[in-house]
Parts: sequence; structure tokens; C-alpha cells
Amino acid sequence: SFYAGRKKIPELGEDYQEMMEINFNEWLVFDWVPDWRSMETLSQLVLWGKIWEPTEDEKKILKKMYDAVIGVYEVKDVHPDTGTVIVEDLLFGGEYSVIDYLFSKSAKKMYIFALRLLNIDGIYVLSGCVYPFMPLDKNLVVSTVKHNYEIEKKENEKAGFKRYNLHFYLKEYSHFIAQDWLMMMEVRIAGPRMVNYEGHN
Repeated sequence: SFYAGRKKIPELGEDYQEMMEINFNEWLVFDWVPDWRSMETLSQLVLWGKIWEPTEDEKKILKKMYDAVIGVYEVKDVHPDTGTVIVEDLLFGGEYSVIDYLFSKSAKKMYIFALRLLNIDGIYVLSGCVYPFMPLDKNLVVSTVKHNYEIEKKENEKAGFKRYNLHFYLKEYSHFIAQDWLMMMEVRIAGPRMVNYEGHN
């Protein structure tokens, strides 16, 4: 399907299937473009009053939703007692202190996650979607995102869109991360991969 991350993989178990359903629903709300002629996401259409007229409080949340993009992060430190996870942004740079008690119970140092952060009154929280990757996937995940971005950037610049940047790419093609995650999961289920001592494929 267009959003490959919703594909059923019985070998992963019910927890993963539930996670994939959550990720799909969030993609619909945050990044899905109902009409490619307008290139407006569902959250944009609501924000601009094209579906219903949102309240001022709803507009504030919708604006944060529109601005937020899915990214790739490495866990640097975990504090389960306070529900805090320190993550490093592997695409844009910088570190963030994320408050999420459930995430802090499962996150481990060096693990890689594709996720979306929301800044709510100065506090960073998870929007809901999470794509877990193993530490050895780090270089492959980051290089794949950057490679695909450079391809799209060149195509957009040829078409006259000079302002195309990584933020635009992640908003437009967040479903690619779902496809990358699915591919890695299927490979892992099929059997072990050969990696060298540095963790490269």
C-alpha cells in the first residue's frame, strides 16, 4: 500500500501491530495530503478552516502539528524515575529532553528511533508514533534519509522550487521512513545480517 508501515507482519507480534496502527493513524493526521493538487495536509486544512472552523486553542495545537516533522534520533541517556529521555537529533542536530514515562521504560542508550517531537509550552513530548531501530541501523537509516532527500531536492530545484529543504522532505515523504523500517524488520525476521565490527552493512 501507499503507507507500507501498516502492512501486517504476524511474526512481529500484537504489540508491533498495534504500534504500526498508531503510526498509520498519526501519519493520516499529520502528513497525509488528501488532494495532491493543493499539497495541503489534513492538519493544514483544519488549521485554515477548510474543514471546520477551529477554536484559538485548537489552532495553537494544529500549528504545532503542522510544524512538527518525523525525525531520526539516538538515545543518549534515560531517566525512568522522572520519565525523561535525552535524545540527539541525527538529521538537524541538537539534543532534546523528552518527557514520556512509557518511552523512558523501554528506551535504551544508543538505540535509534524515528519519531516526532512536539514542543508543548517548552516541554518536549512524543506525538505518538515510534519506529524503533537497532543501534547497528544508525548509519543506514540516516544515510538513506539524506540520500533520498538530495534526490528530491534536485528534482524540486529543477522544477523551480528553490526553497525545498529537509523539513519539506520529511513532511512530504514521512511514509518513506515507515517503508525503511518495514524493510529492516522483514530482513531481520528472514535471518541475521552480515555486519562488520563498526556496524556497517
